[in-house]
Amino acid sequence: MKVVEVSITFFNLKQMAETNTDLDYTLRLNKGDFVSGMKSAEESVKKVDDGFSKLKSRILEIASITAAAAFLKGCIEKFVESDKIATQLKFTLGMRGGLAGSFKELTDQADKVSLTSMFGNSEIEKAQKDLLNYGISVKNVKAHIQGIADVGGIQGEDIGEVANKIARATKTGGFKFLSEYGIDVKKLTKDFKDGASQGYLFNEAMGMLDKRFSGAGAAMMKSYAGQLPILNVEWTKMQEEIGGKIV
Repeated sequence: MKVVEVSITFFNLKQMAETNTDLDYTLRLNKGDFVSGMKSAEESVKKVDDGFSKLKSRILEIASITAAAAFLKGCIEKFVESDKIATQLKFTLGMRGGLAGSFKELTDQADKVSLTSMFGNSEIEKAQKDLLNYGISVKNVKAHIQGIADVGGIQGEDIGEVANKIARATKTGGFKFLSEYGIDVKKLTKDFKDGASQGYLFNEAMGMLDKRFSGAGAAMMKSYAGQLPILNVEWTKMQEEIGGKIV
C-alpha cells in the first residue's frame, strides 16, 4: 500500500477520497458536515473561554478580598503600634513626674509637628519618649522637638535617631557624634567638663542646631523630595484612623 504524506484541507478532502484508492480511509464529507463540525468546535472553544473568564473573575475576586484583608490587617497593626507608643510615652512621662496635662500637650505637639515635618505622630511621640528617658525635661522636649525634626528632615535621619544622639551627647559628653551637624562641639565639651547641667547643654546644643537648620525642614517639605515622605505620613495616619475604627 502506498503511504501518502500531505497537508489536508477541506477543499481537497473530497477529491482525495474519490480518486486516491490507496488511502487508508475513505473520506466522505460534505459542506454541511464541515459547517456543523466547525460550529461544534466553536461552541467547544466558547465553553472553554467562558470557563476561563469565570475562573479569571473568581481569581480577581479572591485577589481583591485578599488585598482588602491585608490592607485592613495593616491598618489594625498601625493603630496598635501607634497606641502602644502613646501608652509608653504616657508611662515614661508619669515616671519622670510629668503632670497629667503634659501628656496631651506632647501628643498635640506631635500632631502639629507632623504637619510641618516629614515625620508621623508615632515617630515624634517615640522621640519625645526617648528624650524623657534620657532625662530631658518636658519643657525642653516641647521647646525643641520641632528643631530636632528639622535636623532629621535635612540630614535624612529618623527623628528618633537625631533625638537620641543629642540627648546621649548631653548626658555623657560624647559631643563628637554631633560634629557632623556643623556645631561647636569643642565649646559643648568644655562646658560638660566644667560641670554644666544636662539641661543647659541640651539647650546650648539645640540653640546651635536651630541656627543652622531652623526653617530648613519647612523649605524641604516644599520640594519634590520632601513631598514623598509627607504622602507616606498621610497614608500612615489614614491607616491608623481606619485601624482605630475597626478595633
